[in-house]
Amino acid sequence: MNLKIGTLIAAVLLTASTAGAMPITLTFDSSLLFGQPGTTVTFVGTVTDVGNTPTFLNADNFVVAPPLVADDTPFFNNFPAILLPLQSVRAPILNVGIPLTAPGGLYTGTLQLLGGPTPIAENILATQTFAVQVQAVPEPITAVLVLSGGIVAALRRKEHST
Repeated sequence: MNLKIGTLIAAVLLTASTAGAMPITLTFDSSLLFGQPGTTVTFVGTVTDVGNTPTFLNADNFVVAPPLVADDTPFFNNFPAILLPLQSVRAPILNVGIPLTAPGGLYTGTLQLLGGPTPIAENILATQTFAVQVQAVPEPITAVLVLSGGIVAALRRKEHST
């Protein structure tokens, strides 16, 4: 009886220690990018297999604050389906589109890489947060008013100097 309980405890501890292990690291060159409405920013990342067995990169999952729109095509185009032990790949990994209507501000998101020891595994391998600072573009009328003010100030200076 004690042998069965001991074996069960060992199995649970072994499972718990391997379930939490993340054989993949994901880092962005910069986790904060800047952009203006109507543009797309591209996050470049490095994915490294820090384990001792090959790891399948089967999918990803991302969330980004609206109205921004994420596109994971770079992940599928630039990263291998299988990372070998200690292999590291650096490449564009995620595009984030900024709609023309996006107000200025800081928008955050999360990217998760999914996979594992088989081609159908969907374990969370790595999670990385990111942010996009949208820089508001002044409306054309604002630019006209600023320019007009500069012209008026220049004309007044000219009048006072004569």
